[in-house]
Amino acid sequence: MTATVRLRTSEAWRSLQVRAARALDAFPLSLASALVAAARRRRELARGTPPLWLAKVMDLDGLPCRLLMSLDRIGVDLEGRRFDVGLQLPADVPCPGLDDVFSVLFTSPSVRSIGFSWSDASADEDLRLMRGARGVAGAPAVTQERLTPTTAHDRSRFLVRRHTTMALPAPAEREARTLLKRLAGGRHTICLNLDAADGSLVDSVARAFPDARFFALGRRPSGPAPEGANIVAIGEFGFSLHERLAFVQAADAYVGVFDEHACAAVAAARPCVLLGGVDDERARPPVPSDRGGVVWLSRPYDVPTATPLVAGFLRRFAPRP
Repeated sequence: MTATVRLRTSEAWRSLQVRAARALDAFPLSLASALVAAARRRRELARGTPPLWLAKVMDLDGLPCRLLMSLDRIGVDLEGRRFDVGLQLPADVPCPGLDDVFSVLFTSPSVRSIGFSWSDASADEDLRLMRGARGVAGAPAVTQERLTPTTAHDRSRFLVRRHTTMALPAPAEREARTLLKRLAGGRHTICLNLDAADGSLVDSVARAFPDARFFALGRRPSGPAPEGANIVAIGEFGFSLHERLAFVQAADAYVGVFDEHACAAVAAARPCVLLGGVDDERARPPVPSDRGGVVWLSRPYDVPTATPLVAGFLRRFAPRP
């Protein structure tokens, strides 16, 4: 009799749960998610209206690198607080790397929303509507900036300041680590991102550092290296920008030009050898410049002199046998 009563009570309780879920039109996990979102929204409202960063692109050359540097700086300045982005692109100008621009915008964990415009009038209209929707008292703090190609001064400042953590897709990070493990064979891994002029330096460094495995992002014939070689060309693997950035951050060190890949390596605190990009005489660093985990070489450099310097620097961070 007692067992029967308990069974009926249990069935009645389950029936009540089902009716309550149907009345709420939500399953328990959906309800919990809604509560978490409401709590997060309440916290954002308590902290005030998110700031708005309006950036007008003046030159498409090197735009992904410039965007990544700016987003990193703003994320640090706001101490993790979320912000909105308004990006004004040049009108009637082809933008072949627009997919990379989207990819860079999604690497910042602090970006809340993204808006695009192609003229001053539309950008002003978007800002007016945003201010009107939030009210005068709740208007966002607006920071306006013109995005031009990075200078040596910008790069120097990027090397010495704090950085935010890049929010790369988890599948890209997982696949990058898996690929490195398969191709490296337990060796110290160094990612290469080079111009044609740097080939002789890398070949010399690879011969001077035979116990490491080098992975070249350049678009040369890809595939596993020949027997006994320690350079693997992966430029034709069809990586997206997120996958390339994840690969750079998963490697043990970086050697290459100062672009968005170098920014990812620096943000992940990887030892870096940066080649070229010192084009501003007012901010020219010593040659070579050693900023703890970074060596920056300006072109032209002497290969016989630079080879032992670069090889010795990379060995400092390699595990001891």
